[in-house]
Amino acid sequence: MSAPQIASRFVEFNGLKIHYHESGAGPALIFLHGGGPGSFSRNMAAFADRHRVIAIDLPGYGQSSKLKISEPLWGYYAKVVAGFIDALGLGKAHLIGNSMGGAVSLKTALDFP
Repeated sequence: MSAPQIASRFVEFNGLKIHYHESGAGPALIFLHGGGPGSFSRNMAAFADRHRVIAIDLPGYGQSSKLKISEPLWGYYAKVVAGFIDALGLGKAHLIGNSMGGAVSLKTALDFP
């Protein structure tokens, strides 16, 4: 069995350019990284056979927009994740977060159920 293809993509919304990697098909599963180097790219294949797996570079990280965030961080990132879900037309998604990404996942679920 060959490894699934992982595509590098961008989406723009609310003045942001968000980079993400994507693979697979099915219900959306979004990986949210922590504040350091992530390992989600090595784990995407394990889920891509049954999910549309998406790993986002949050603003300030990777190839996404770099900007000064002047509001509470978790609330800001939750708005970004909700905007990302809307921009891709996903409707809903499962969130998996590592460290900071876990806090962002929780805040997104609380603010945008």
